[in-house]
Amino acid sequence: MSDLDEDYTIIKEINQGNSAIVFLAEGLEDHKQFAVKNITKAHILESPQNILSLISEIEVMRKISHPHLMTLHKVYESNSTISLVMDFLPAGDFFQRLQHKHRFPESLSAKLMTNLLDALFYLHSNHIIHRDLKPENILMISKDNDYDFKICDFGLSCINKDVQFLQCGSPGYIAPEILNRQSYTNKVDIFSAGVILYIMLSGYSPFIGKDIDDVLMKNKECKIRVNKKPWNKVSELGIDFVKRLMNPDPNCRLSAEEALRHLWIVKYRSDYLDLVGISATMDVGLS
Repeated sequence: MSDLDEDYTIIKEINQGNSAIVFLAEGLEDHKQFAVKNITKAHILESPQNILSLISEIEVMRKISHPHLMTLHKVYESNSTISLVMDFLPAGDFFQRLQHKHRFPESLSAKLMTNLLDALFYLHSNHIIHRDLKPENILMISKDNDYDFKICDFGLSCINKDVQFLQCGSPGYIAPEILNRQSYTNKVDIFSAGVILYIMLSGYSPFIGKDIDDVLMKNKECKIRVNKKPWNKVSELGIDFVKRLMNPDPNCRLSAEEALRHLWIVKYRSDYLDLVGISATMDVGLS
């Protein structure tokens, strides 16, 4: 479609990056608010990889439908831009939430991880790898809720049943097999989820360095330390879960389905079921 202005009123700019500007817009018919991501064609045409990334992002987002994944509603094209109309989530991203909260209790961390892993299980079941999972790409639904969100930014995602080789991701969240230039599978997303959980439980990153190269080196070495404060306040099950998600060997790393059945997840899901009056002795499977 080409007539964005006939369907939406642009209200204001809400974010800007190197290649795109995100606007708050309102539908002229339903008066609902949306985020419109305007991507300049000049940037897209700078390299074949930029073209492939945009095509992949649109292809993936048209394929998915899940409560914890960003929805792509419409795509418009003008002479100078491609516009993606998506959900508008004004509560900020999870990185901002981490900066404000610093650390999360295990019960709350388990709720968020259950939702995150459920979304990854859905993606992986549909042969989709996100490849850039990090707190900045998790948009919160509410300011009063710390575990409901939507994963966004599918620019590095791919749909493929085979192993992958493209090196991509964000320093500090990249699975070691990518940094070692090895082939990889959807378990790279599980490693990134493990890094997010590590930060939630400890309040700091597992890979701290003086610059990006130093961070990448430590990320590649993947020496996970859980032997100092505040890890002494984290349960053995919680520590075991972090280690299994961040195992440097992808063959030993949990899948999304296996992670959802880990005892740490089951324990806190059972506690939640008890709170809402459902028997915790029921079979706890995938949501």
